[in-house]
Amino acid sequence: MTTITKESCLEAVKQAVVDILTNFDLPTSAIGPTTIPHKIAQFDSDIGIFGTVMASQATKIEVPLNESIFSDKNRRPLTIQQAADRLFELHSKQSRSKRSPNGEVGVAS
Repeated sequence: MTTITKESCLEAVKQAVVDILTNFDLPTSAIGPTTIPHKIAQFDSDIGIFGTVMASQATKIEVPLNESIFSDKNRRPLTIQQAADRLFELHSKQSRSKRSPNGEVGVAS
C-alpha cells in the first residue's frame, strides 16, 4: 500500500510543473511551493489539466475529469503548495470513502 503524504503530493505537483516547463525549454530552477504556474505564459488552463493528470498519475489520486488542481472553483490561480494541498484533500476524501468495515484505509492502485 502506498502512503500518500502532503510532502509526496507537493513533490508530485512540483515535478509535474517542472516536466511541463522542461518540455517548453523554460527554466525550472526557481520553481518552488510559492510558484503560481498560471503566471507562467505557457501554463494555460489546458496545460493545467495536463499537469493535474500528471500529478494524479504520480500519486494514484483520482481527480475529477476536466478539473485542474491549479485553480480554485472561482478559477483563481493557485500556488504549487495550494495545488498539492488540493490533491491531498482529494486523497483524504477518497480514503474516508474507501474505509473497510473494520476501519482500515486503502489507497486505490
